[in-house]
Amino acid sequence: MPTLIKILIVLIELGVLMGGLKLLERTGRVSPELLRKLLHVAMGVTVLSFPWLFDDDWPVLTLASLAAVSLLIVRAMPILSGSVGTVISGVGR
Repeated sequence: MPTLIKILIVLIELGVLMGGLKLLERTGRVSPELLRKLLHVAMGVTVLSFPWLFDDDWPVLTLASLAAVSLLIVRAMPILSGSVGTVISGVGR
């Protein structure tokens, strides 16, 4: 499978994860701390698959850069920080 397709699959998986956690948050039965922990565990498991997914370093560096830019965008844009951003920053630290 081409590397760009693998990168796209990882990005889609992380987007679905964020959306799913946001839906779980809306039920009101899950604390923000638990959501944050679930996000960390799921992303950690995803990252653990990288040695089997990618043969080179550049896809991992690309994904890390895209993740950093995405987090900055979510933090900077009020419409995003009030929606999916609450999964990340729902716990005040």
